[in-house]
Amino acid sequence: MKLISVVLSGGAGTRLWPASRQAYPKPFMKLGGSALLEQAIARGQACGTDDVLIVTNQDHLFLTQNLVAEMAQPPRVSYLLEPKGRNTAPAIALAALAVAQQHGRDAVMLVLAADHLIPDTSAFVANALQAARYAQQGQLVVFGIQPTGPETGFGYIEVAKVGGEAQPVIKFVEKPNLATAQEYLATGRYYWNSGMFCFAAGTMLDALAQHSPEVLAAAQNAMVSSQAQAGQGTTEGIRVLDLGLVCRDCEPWPKHLH
Repeated sequence: MKLISVVLSGGAGTRLWPASRQAYPKPFMKLGGSALLEQAIARGQACGTDDVLIVTNQDHLFLTQNLVAEMAQPPRVSYLLEPKGRNTAPAIALAALAVAQQHGRDAVMLVLAADHLIPDTSAFVANALQAARYAQQGQLVVFGIQPTGPETGFGYIEVAKVGGEAQPVIKFVEKPNLATAQEYLATGRYYWNSGMFCFAAGTMLDALAQHSPEVLAAAQNAMVSSQAQAGQGTTEGIRVLDLGLVCRDCEPWPKHLH
């Protein structure tokens, strides 16, 4: 199995201002002794990934390169750069196209957020490797976080019952108000949506083609444009991608994940 880390590194982190701000966003904040982005990369390495694809804003390229260069065991890194941040689905569509092109449709993508603090690395690795096995079987896996309170800043995932083994997702819901979040917790059927995923590149591309074809089409157009730029001297391993206005009204995520 070819396992590739895809790190989504974006967001100004306005709730953490002034420690996090547009010029120095959340992924570069040091919590627990190192930057959150460095922790995300190391988390993937702990799962056995040697290749890392980082999706980030083009303004943060040099910050990111410096961070990677200073790691004790820097991985092989390639970059997808966005002139303007989009939501999760376009970023994942771009990453899936890039991974499929470079490593094949069967390559498994471990999609990590660059702003998470996860102290228990061994527990995460065990869950991630289990997710990778499901991904090899054609499943789209999302990581849920067991809620500790009625948080209104997260999306939620409904399942049959929180806890235990992996199980099918019933539905995804956007960030709720406080009363709705309290109702979710009372049912014992909702996780927080971590924004971390695992799937084969080809499985995701097929899902996007079925459920969000406009997102996939915009990503494909951006990739074609970036390849043309590469032929004009763009640095190898770095692609600048602009999805343009076509994604302004795109669905934030495929509507039916299994």
